[in-house]
Amino acid sequence: VFTDSDLVVAKADGKKLRYVRAWKYSYFVNWEMWWEKFPVLCYFKEAESYEGRGSIHFFPMLFDSKQLVRCLQKHTVKKNNYSQQ
Repeated sequence: VFTDSDLVVAKADGKKLRYVRAWKYSYFVNWEMWWEKFPVLCYFKEAESYEGRGSIHFFPMLFDSKQLVRCLQKHTVKKNNYSQQ
């Protein structure tokens, strides 16, 4: 889920979405999709977790990768030069 300030991982709980974890866009250091022609994995690094030391995150592409790229390009400060449109 893309909010105005966060990327949120949500889980379906009956008819509602339950937020599991959120990361503020302003803390994104970088991100990329692996592999560009057939994206199957998203990687991003943020600087908010672990008392400001940050962490890396990976998640499988179980949704529209083009939409994810558009949202990351729109919302994150450190934009990746990913060419997919």
